[in-house]
Amino acid sequence: MSNLIIETHNLDFSFKEFKALSQVNLQVPEGSIFGFLGPNGAGKTTTIRILLDLFHAKPGEIKLFGKSYEENRKEILQKVGA
Repeated sequence: MSNLIIETHNLDFSFKEFKALSQVNLQVPEGSIFGFLGPNGAGKTTTIRILLDLFHAKPGEIKLFGKSYEENRKEILQKVGA
């Protein structure tokens, strides 16, 4: 299997009482093309915002380039040019 560029485990996110995400698990291999499809309110934008560190999922884990985002934030942001 290719190296995973994006990997999430059990992402949960709520807006007050509305549960926007429930245990989202993704694996996006290096070199692949990945898209988000779904109806309004399915959590597509929320997932992207979590991956961009605009929202914080609790609980849940994000790995980018095989490294924990929480533990390697600065290194990962430099790698993607942010």
